[in-house]
Amino acid sequence: MTILRQFQLYHSLLGKKALFNLKQIKWFLLLALFAVAFGIYDAIRENEENKKYFRDLNLMLKGVVESVDLSYIPNGFGVVKVSIIESNKNFYDPRKDRKYYYCIIKDNQAEFYQYGLYDCKVGDTIEVNTRKRIFIIKNGAKSDIEDIALCTFEKFFNYVRKRHQKF
Repeated sequence: MTILRQFQLYHSLLGKKALFNLKQIKWFLLLALFAVAFGIYDAIRENEENKKYFRDLNLMLKGVVESVDLSYIPNGFGVVKVSIIESNKNFYDPRKDRKYYYCIIKDNQAEFYQYGLYDCKVGDTIEVNTRKRIFIIKNGAKSDIEDIALCTFEKFFNYVRKRHQKF
């Protein structure tokens, strides 16, 4: 039995005492469908913007982890500071141009805002390829591969600005 049919039966049993009439239910369902469709559209649009950002960044970097900060966990993102071994970019500082960004590169150092850093330790080697959207953590013979994503959580970036980005 469909939900609409259940409401029809309920409405017919209670008569005018029903809390909702069918017209109100139809409008509610239409608004709920519109909200879901808008949410899906917004997620697709944001995903396309992220793909373009990482494709245009075109970063390939290998480095040694100097520090990992997982203090700010509510959104799963952490901060990893890296000493660069090799990179196709020597400088990248988007702070003046972008509200949200994936990393800063300056003075042979890089700072990444990445999720999935639970197994990342000082001394590990990381490799980043933004075109392929991968973040690899190498610890001896063990390798963990994580996807990369652009954090758009304002409170996380406020935390980062206060405690990191000292270069």
